[in-house]
Amino acid sequence: EMLNKELCDPRWSKTFGVEGPAPGLVLLDEIHTYEGIPAAQAAWVLRRWNHRKGRSTSHFVGLSATLKEAPTHMAKLCGLSPAQVEECSPQPEELLSEGREYNLALKSNPSSSAALLSTSIQAGMLLTRLLTPRVSSQRSASQHPHAEQLYSQKLFGFTDNLDVVNRWYADMHDAEQNKRLAQSRNPGAYPKGTPKQLLDRIREEGQIWDLPDLIGHDLSRGLKVSRCSSQDAGADTTSDAIIATSSLEVGFDDPSVGVIMQHKAPKSMASFLQRKGRAGRTPGTRPWTVVVLSDFGRDRWAFQSAERLFAPEIDRINLPITNPYVLRVQMALFMVDWIGRHIGKRCSPY
Repeated sequence: EMLNKELCDPRWSKTFGVEGPAPGLVLLDEIHTYEGIPAAQAAWVLRRWNHRKGRSTSHFVGLSATLKEAPTHMAKLCGLSPAQVEECSPQPEELLSEGREYNLALKSNPSSSAALLSTSIQAGMLLTRLLTPRVSSQRSASQHPHAEQLYSQKLFGFTDNLDVVNRWYADMHDAEQNKRLAQSRNPGAYPKGTPKQLLDRIREEGQIWDLPDLIGHDLSRGLKVSRCSSQDAGADTTSDAIIATSSLEVGFDDPSVGVIMQHKAPKSMASFLQRKGRAGRTPGTRPWTVVVLSDFGRDRWAFQSAERLFAPEIDRINLPITNPYVLRVQMALFMVDWIGRHIGKRCSPY
């Protein structure tokens, strides 16, 4: 954005390497996130910058651990031919396998009267209590001495709709802090003398949570739920669960995250992989990735193709650099660059 805005200003020519020595190395991190119209605009900004530098050349390096056709994408992004791009990747013997990863595609019951969001709320309430308790009991600490290292303590919930983020946060906060609904899932919440057959049926329907109680969670204690979006400043790291938009998927590393939840099928696989990467930052951990899906549209396809949904690599990325809208915008910016350069030569005191 800064390069795009200031490229036409002669005062920034030396800073951006337009005049004098050009930067020898340009590092593009997470190149699989360069996707769609915004990425096409960024690709043209790099082309404009190269055009302004003239004969000065820079070496471009792109980083990605999840992109299959990386050389083709890198060439398109930087305005190079594929023959000018060399791929460097680790050999199988250089990779170290440790920890475990659990992937779950969870489909709501289309015949129930409950909304899909209620499935995400209840799944989030349970999954957070399958992690290491923040306040571990003596029993939990003695039986599971490495639980904190393996399963972490925090949940991140993601969705691509700001309205859903607001409703998810409000309803889950109300369920945890005001109504304390988790205490009704306590195995001891039912009176003595309740028929075993009835308890078994309730347990099969998921209305009794035995495992959180065995782990050492206090089901009468409500979780601390917070929100991270364009409406909020930063993330509350003291929360048990954070409901977020894409604002939390890049550049925020929290080693205590053990579960990533995605409400509905992700719109972008690159974005989804970034979200998955927020969990399991500590070596040896066993993170969860749970996607809550409906029975309709893209969600139905995602559920039926769950192996592709959880694949660790991206096959192809759309980079529409010849899109007519993108070309019109960049033609105007090329003109502004030209005007700024020529006016600067005649009038600028710099």
